[in-house]
Amino acid sequence: MSSEPLFFYPKTLTMSVNAASLQRHLGNYDEGLPGPLVILIGAMHGNELAGIKAIDLVLKMLQVEHVTKPDFLFKGRLVAFSGNLHAAREGMRFIDRDLNRLWNYEHLEKLRSEKILPTCAEDYELMELSELIELEIKAYSGNQIVLLDLHTTSAEGGIFAVPSEKDSSRDLALGLGAPVVDGLLTHLNNTCLQYFSTYFTEKNMDAVSFESGQHEDPASVYVAIAAIINLLRSVGCVEDHDVESRHDTILKKHSSGLPRFSTLEEKHSILPEDEFVMKPGFHNFQKVTRGEILASDINGPIFAPDELMVLMPLYQSKGNDGYFLIRPDEKKGYFEGV
Repeated sequence: MSSEPLFFYPKTLTMSVNAASLQRHLGNYDEGLPGPLVILIGAMHGNELAGIKAIDLVLKMLQVEHVTKPDFLFKGRLVAFSGNLHAAREGMRFIDRDLNRLWNYEHLEKLRSEKILPTCAEDYELMELSELIELEIKAYSGNQIVLLDLHTTSAEGGIFAVPSEKDSSRDLALGLGAPVVDGLLTHLNNTCLQYFSTYFTEKNMDAVSFESGQHEDPASVYVAIAAIINLLRSVGCVEDHDVESRHDTILKKHSSGLPRFSTLEEKHSILPEDEFVMKPGFHNFQKVTRGEILASDINGPIFAPDELMVLMPLYQSKGNDGYFLIRPDEKKGYFEGV
């Protein structure tokens, strides 16, 4: 019998993922006991593979835990999918369009009914991924569904969670043990989180996006694993006493000094013809002062409007969001170090 608590971390970790062999269905875990349905998505953007690696390791850990610790129980069902397969195989954020901006109900229904033809590579990704997730939702007879969409960022810096616009989703995001950024979805259109939290309300569904770090940083995988485990614990799939404390330690380390809760103040949208260039050196949650130069475009320098924090500054070739500016909630305070 294993002497280690649940999900003891591997001693070594590589970020390498064999993208060519990736499948849409990454795996599932279910012991037949009633409980929540937890849906994980990795690589919604094809160059963000940390979530895929984290999902793979969590599924392997669950299999080992069940064998080596007979008294371990898993309640509910965990199922995981890869997002933009085509882009992942090409090592790109997307092929034609951002998959996480295509989750429009009317558009998807027209594609399914063949009233319109797919116009981009991501339309095919959208149809297949949405169908598989919705089959899981329809087959589930319980009363709690949680979707966790795993991401990374092109910039260095802190980790954070983005909830859908529901109080229960905000509570779930706060329970992950990482900074929460609220209001971001109100400035983004047709995201996966918006789609499922809007059209599956009768299923008591919560949706959270989690940014676990920089694309190429191996620590992003550890952080994503910790977020998955904390999610499973918070919704009751696993018990507190089964969870190894290292998960909380890792999240606290990467959240140290960051605001517990922030709200979006500004999103800077861009087009290719803008010739947008983010000023080098910004990282997530970096403080900026009023009048500080953030970036430049065809019209000249772009200045910070107030004392805020930068989030997701764009340091990659593809993307329609130059940066986000957030305001910390001082009443909720900041994470302490470990």
